[in-house]
Amino acid sequence: MAKIIVTFFVLLNVSIAFSEVIEFEIAAGTGSNAWNTQETTVNVRVGDILRITNKDSEVHRLHTNGRPCSHGPDLLEGEIWDCEIQKTYDLESEGPLYDHYNDALFWLNATE
Repeated sequence: MAKIIVTFFVLLNVSIAFSEVIEFEIAAGTGSNAWNTQETTVNVRVGDILRITNKDSEVHRLHTNGRPCSHGPDLLEGEIWDCEIQKTYDLESEGPLYDHYNDALFWLNATE
């Protein structure tokens, strides 16, 4: 009987996390301007994939210092990169991320 109760308790405390794919487009004409605004902050969770598509004619590269995902590759027009969210990133305390080439801001928040 004790084994059944323990098993039931363990099952109640198990949470299953499902990752999502969140699509984000760097708009055509962005150039050296911000990728988005604070009002349009991208919110992701650890385990999600942030799929970034470059619709701009300029090369872009997300600068992250390893958080919330790895440093991005060069994205030419039409290219796509999946940023696998591996760590939290607190926009409020750390400020926006930015484009490696022109310091254009990217507002993103990553939570557990």
